[in-house]
Amino acid sequence: MITSVEHRPQVVLIPPAGGSAVLGRAWTEGLADRAHVDLLRLPRLHDGSLMASARLLAAATPRSGRWVLAGHSLGGLIAFEIVRALQLAGGHLPERLIVMGSQAPDMLSGRAFAALVDLRDDAMLDALVEMGAVDTALREHPMRKLFVPGLRRDLRLLVSYTPDPVNDSVGVPLHAWHGEHDRLAPPARAAAWARHTSVQFHTRTFAGGHFFPVEQLADVLRALPLTTPAECPRCGVEARIVPTIR
Repeated sequence: MITSVEHRPQVVLIPPAGGSAVLGRAWTEGLADRAHVDLLRLPRLHDGSLMASARLLAAATPRSGRWVLAGHSLGGLIAFEIVRALQLAGGHLPERLIVMGSQAPDMLSGRAFAALVDLRDDAMLDALVEMGAVDTALREHPMRKLFVPGLRRDLRLLVSYTPDPVNDSVGVPLHAWHGEHDRLAPPARAAAWARHTSVQFHTRTFAGGHFFPVEQLADVLRALPLTTPAECPRCGVEARIVPTIR
């Protein structure tokens, strides 16, 4: 469980597929004077559905204090499901949810990745690079043998994901951020996220492509809203029920 730190707001960050720590390091350094950053990743041996993964991570989120939840790419979708899990369990909600480079649940299709998850490493990485889903440098990275199994596991989460058609909205302000040239989550589809919050919806487009949260780090962190929103009365209220893992 992540515990409250000083009086600074906490930013809980869900990385993209593969669980790279690059995003966490960049945000931790960039927000050192404004917030405490926690990178929340699935255990390496975890093997479950995306919903089960979200419930597992929800149990590790702050139970008191001010916090913001942000996720990039697959991490954005998992972040959304974490808030849903907390909401259904009466848990301690974040003040804001920020999804970056993520398609809305009802617009997302895992079919594009279904043919890739069982390919050999080189073929899978080549296809993902071509789609703009991973950085070109990963193909030659000396640590890629440690990274690829987690990437493959996370892609399977995406392929098997089916959104809840009934409880498909969260009661926290939702910010959908996209890269101008992102082919995986184009800005033109950002408005679809508006259907998934019962309060305020905000969207913003940044320069760059799918990896804008790191490539445009200064602009992204300047835009990060860390003030308490007036439109979310439950945000920041102590939880009465602690989420459980099933």
